[in-house]
Amino acid sequence: MLADFWAGLSYLGTWGYWAGFMAAVFITVPIALIPGISATLVMAITIPFIVISVQDPVIGLAMLATLTGIDNTLDSIPSILLGMPGGATQVTFLEGNQLAQRGEAAHTLGAVYAVSAIGGVVGAVSLAFIIPVISPFVLAFGFAEIAAMAMFGVAMVAALSGGAMIKGIFAAVLGMLVSVVGPGKVSLDLRFMYDQQWLFDGLPLIATTIGVFALPEIIDLTMTRKPLAPKDAKINYNEIFR
Repeated sequence: MLADFWAGLSYLGTWGYWAGFMAAVFITVPIALIPGISATLVMAITIPFIVISVQDPVIGLAMLATLTGIDNTLDSIPSILLGMPGGATQVTFLEGNQLAQRGEAAHTLGAVYAVSAIGGVVGAVSLAFIIPVISPFVLAFGFAEIAAMAMFGVAMVAALSGGAMIKGIFAAVLGMLVSVVGPGKVSLDLRFMYDQQWLFDGLPLIATTIGVFALPEIIDLTMTRKPLAPKDAKINYNEIFR
């Protein structure tokens, strides 16, 4: 394991690694700022180009890791500023958007990115050491354990809903119903398709996400002319680094 670790670090001294890193940054930054675009979609779009243009698989994997990290980091911006949560920013949206409406968007973004950086580094280091220990448990996971994890996620959604627990449970169940449209992952049974061939791959994730979160918020902001922050709020970019 240590030999592989040092072999991976040796790529930091090659120009190909940094070229791939910068290419991933320039590709992902403008895409990640679009509400509803997930890291999975960005990877699906870029994998064919990476396979064709990148000969070293290690550099290709580094590019995919960069794409995922940047997308999961920048999706906090539309979630906080526009009230359009992405795949990993539902909890950030709960309080971040309210703080943005009070004129504290810069301070909120600074706090989010500081915590994200600390959590990313600590999580990566911890995962590197714990993988040999937990790998037998991961391989032993079956359908029952996966179902239990899914129900745990639903329970967490209800717990984070605060006083509106019924609404939280309803939203979680609705999300589960949306996710089962299309063929089953194991049995391949066609579910809730109603003879519509365009539902064979399930509901489109991007269209569904934008329809549920982005469009209602855009319509509300357009109709009410409500600013994201009070008009007398002072913009201080130093708040990001406070």
